[in-house]
Amino acid sequence: MKNFIISFLALCSFVSFASAQMGFEGTLTWSMKIPQLGDKESPFVISSKGDKTLIHMDAGPTGAVDIYTDKSSHKTIMVMKAMSMGYEIDTPDEPVKKEDSKASKPKATGKKEKINGYNCEEYVCELEGESEMSMWMTSDLKDNLIGVMAQALKKGMSSSGSHAGSGMEELMKKGLAPIRTIITKDGKQQAEMTFVSFESKTLSDDLFVVPTGINIMKMPAGMGKGMGQ
Repeated sequence: MKNFIISFLALCSFVSFASAQMGFEGTLTWSMKIPQLGDKESPFVISSKGDKTLIHMDAGPTGAVDIYTDKSSHKTIMVMKAMSMGYEIDTPDEPVKKEDSKASKPKATGKKEKINGYNCEEYVCELEGESEMSMWMTSDLKDNLIGVMAQALKKGMSSSGSHAGSGMEELMKKGLAPIRTIITKDGKQQAEMTFVSFESKTLSDDLFVVPTGINIMKMPAGMGKGMGQ
């Protein structure tokens, strides 16, 4: 569970960088479900403008978490406002290269389903640690959004220790993007993420300013591993 949360935060960080690189301004909304935190689906919204992004998400007992990323300064600040504290994380442009893994390449299962209005087909692959990832992919998204997701998932997964990035990249090159991703281990669901919607719109610069009164600390050694450290 801990490894998935680290991977998820890494994914969020690199979605931010990819959104900035693609020049996208507006919001992208996902929903997240982690059984260990309850059955409730929690939305998380990524707002992007220029080099800056803000991710707002509900982290269960911790409350709301806001993740501010500035590509130009290579910094990510994770704020837990209810606790008046946060962590600053150095986030390089490129993930640390890792040795090749034995994780399998995605294979189509033949299952098809419409999810949030998108026509999807399921692909599955085995991950390290006896985990499996199910990816419901679609070709319905615009090319620029597929590019955002492709860069985000490739970097996020490789930097966080998950080695499914190369397989995901292969599917992206075919014009496919993930609408729903489910991670299971020993037959039990660990996490589920679903793409909901996007909106191109003008955002205020004030949205990307870290609020005052927050005690910002450097991320302790080891905790930031999934963020590319």
